Amino acid sequence: MKKIQQAIYDIKSSEKNVTKSMIIIYATLFAFAIIYLCMILFFMNTKMYNEEIINYAGRQRMHSQRIALDVIMHTTNKDKVSWENLESDFVEMQKNTKLVSRIIQSSKSSASIRIQYINAHDKTIRYLHFVENYLTIPSRENASIIRNSAYDLLPSLDSIVNKLVKESKDYNSRILLLLLIFVVATLFIFALETIFIILPLVNKYNMSFAKIKDNEYKLKLATESANLGIWKFNINQSIVEWDPSMYQIYELDNIQEPIDIEKWNKFLKSEEREIVHNNFMTSIQTNETFNVQFEITGNKGTKKYINARGIKVEDGKSNDIIVIGVNIDITEYKRIEKEIQDAKERALIASEAKSEFLANMSHEIRTPLHGIIGLSNMLSETELDNIQDEYIHKIISSSELLLQIVNDILDFSKIEAKKLTLADEEFEMTHIFEKLSDVFGYMAHVKKLRYTFFINPDIPEILIGDELRLSQILINLVGNAFKFTEKGSVSIYTQSEIIDNKVKLEFKIADTGIGISESKQAKLFTEFEQGDTSTSKRFGGTGLGLTISKKLIEMMGGHISFKSQEGFGTEFYFDVLIDFKQGVKERKDNESLKYTNVIIFNRFKNESDSILDILQKIGYKEAICYSHVEQLPDIKKENLVLIDWESYADNCQFIYQIIQGYSQDNDISILISEYERTQFISMFSSLSNIQYLPKPLIPNQLYSILTGDKAQASSKKEPPQTNKFILGEPKLALLVEDNETNLLIAIHLLEKIGFQVDVAINGFEAVNKVMKNNYDIIFMDIQMPVMDGHEAAKKIREFNTYTPIVGMSASASDEDIQNSNEAGFNHHLGKPIILKELYGIISNYFKLKQETQNKKNISELEGYKYLDLAYLNDTFNNREFTKELLSSFIDLYGSIKDDWKNININSDDAKIKIHSLKGVIGNMQIKEIYNMVVNFELESNARVKEKMLSSIILSVTELNEEIKEELTK
Repeated sequence: MKKIQQAIYDIKSSEKNVTKSMIIIYATLFAFAIIYLCMILFFMNTKMYNEEIINYAGRQRMHSQRIALDVIMHTTNKDKVSWENLESDFVEMQKNTKLVSRIIQSSKSSASIRIQYINAHDKTIRYLHFVENYLTIPSRENASIIRNSAYDLLPSLDSIVNKLVKESKDYNSRILLLLLIFVVATLFIFALETIFIILPLVNKYNMSFAKIKDNEYKLKLATESANLGIWKFNINQSIVEWDPSMYQIYELDNIQEPIDIEKWNKFLKSEEREIVHNNFMTSIQTNETFNVQFEITGNKGTKKYINARGIKVEDGKSNDIIVIGVNIDITEYKRIEKEIQDAKERALIASEAKSEFLANMSHEIRTPLHGIIGLSNMLSETELDNIQDEYIHKIISSSELLLQIVNDILDFSKIEAKKLTLADEEFEMTHIFEKLSDVFGYMAHVKKLRYTFFINPDIPEILIGDELRLSQILINLVGNAFKFTEKGSVSIYTQSEIIDNKVKLEFKIADTGIGISESKQAKLFTEFEQGDTSTSKRFGGTGLGLTISKKLIEMMGGHISFKSQEGFGTEFYFDVLIDFKQGVKERKDNESLKYTNVIIFNRFKNESDSILDILQKIGYKEAICYSHVEQLPDIKKENLVLIDWESYADNCQFIYQIIQGYSQDNDISILISEYERTQFISMFSSLSNIQYLPKPLIPNQLYSILTGDKAQASSKKEPPQTNKFILGEPKLALLVEDNETNLLIAIHLLEKIGFQVDVAINGFEAVNKVMKNNYDIIFMDIQMPVMDGHEAAKKIREFNTYTPIVGMSASASDEDIQNSNEAGFNHHLGKPIILKELYGIISNYFKLKQETQNKKNISELEGYKYLDLAYLNDTFNNREFTKELLSSFIDLYGSIKDDWKNININSDDAKIKIHSLKGVIGNMQIKEIYNMVVNFELESNARVKEKMLSSIILSVTELNEEIKEELTK
């Protein structure tokens, strides 16, 4: 390209010499052109003058004739029209006479015309005088004078007009002749300049261009060695020239084959032709280097990517515009670039799929979790015994933990974007194992799996890190172990090691499940992948758990690995490096221990060894473990006897013998799953000195029994009392809801909190009410007739930007929340309404005071398949309101079988009705039907939806019968 640029420089040097000489030529031509232009302007001016005077003289003659005719007409008819025409023509003739007189007397008129016009002008003045007399006294005598005067005047005016026309023609002929002579002279001068000035310059320019050709030849030799194709394009003549390398690139064997633009275009993709053409023309217009990439299909079908570059060169000989350039085959570079781009696109698609998946699952995952938490809290307010109360606490604790984790899983993109930060707080490892026991204890009981913790007692008591994230990792791994294990055991092993003032926690989660095939192991930590797709329908799952766990472990400075054999279980290993609190006192020495020794009855050696390690750490160096014994050994007093229930569950008689033999002189603790404790208590309720020690065993729980510190038996917090909140002072709320049942529920909940509630049934009514009243807060449904919530909120925000607006909808996806925010809502409250969320929103604007309510006895309520009277009575605490609510439901859906008989499942009407039913059923906590409606909205298959709709109608009909039965009581 440098050689081409040098060639262009040579051409431009020649062009400068040509330009200097051409300036002289053009200056001469310019001077002639100025003279020629002045002559034309003078000719045009004179021509316009002649035409002007001929025009006015003709008008003067015409109006004189018309005046004579007007006088005759008026004398004969005496009509008004002829009189008005006479007046008008008189004025026009006066005006034209003055103009003709002024122009003819000017210096531009010839002397003969001026002399001839004097006599005619005098006649014209007399004629106008006679007309003026007639206009004053319209008599026949005056009319006769005008006619006679007109006969005398017209020949004179005709003579002047003819004279003017002839003189104008003669003048034009003379001027045209002069111009012709001038043009001929100009052409003669230009011919002389061409012969003596232009031709020598052209010859010199040709020599420069020959040098350009020589440089072009040298450039060809250079580019052939680099395997580049050279091309030349004459734009004016549309001629394309290629060197042999270009033919090779485009897979043309015959290098003599003519090439033109149309043929070259056929090698390009049709959608790229216009782009290349526009780029090319832009470079020509701006004199910039042409540089563009495009794809071609060679003559033999090979797809290639070309980088075309070129520079514009103006041919001084022919004035043609020529572009000279090269084609570079960049196919290999493009292949590498495409691989990189494909990798990026796959990553983007995976990210979008992940985001879409999380958005779709968000509402459906959170809803049942909220339901579990809400129902458990309501159940905790009922009359429960100690065991039931503890079970409820475990449900609440596990559900809240799962809800926290699910919320973070649904925001998986935070981890991908490295926006997730780890907490740095003090915690105890004991807490995490208690959560694991609560979350998976019942699953182990149902599946009859041995669920065991093996915890090294050397783990520091106080750790510093993110307890929730570490719990999340363990819950994911342990959850997978239970999911893929049908029989056998799930075990958790924990070790610790102090490294540079940090503690390295090492975990192993082992199961005896189905294992992972070798073909699936490589993809195990890929998002949305599962270890065994053949069981995906059976075991479910999102395929995110391991990916999240791996990323969290790496954020904690650790790594994760596994080993597995298909059909023989799996073991996951991971470690994390976290801080710990130094200087914490060790466990109390053996002086604080309540028992002199511990006797263990356990058939499982690995479990008994783990218990012995704990005991030795505490101070029991001579603890004894009995596995298979036929006769009870002699045991001294002040010992603690630990009996593993699972070891002898098939031989309760032996457990009974141990308890009966040692309970009088020693304390006895039964290691037993909490879900089997009821059976244990019923079997041995008559025996004393028996304690319960939950399994899986956690060291702190054993330590508390050995020291007699009952307060340390569990580190869990007591179940919180159910707290209800009310406003510190009354506030006025506007509730906008079109569904009668939802309206009753929302009114009741808001009034219980302390609001005075005003009601609007659609957005239009709400806007009008907000314009007239000052509300402290607005609760507005999203989907309503007349005007929906989004439109109403936008209109309210046009004149009111301060009143908080809370949107309410059964849909609570990220998109729904974003739409609400854009419409002007301050918050988005999902349906069914969850009191905790409602309290949280209200507390942002108003002071709430807490009312702690004691658990109250609820009389037994007759159970129904769908109707949850316990929930309605507990929530509303008003029998009359509950009946009103049920009656409202009957009014809305009592005839659903007929109303929805011919409904089109794909119509907007069906969507509105289903959405409305979803909100009502959700607020009434009719869980079975609510889930059916949710599944209907998610289903895309038309046939399946038809069947689901029939099931929904049938279920609502059965619910109506239950409500009617209840209303008759």
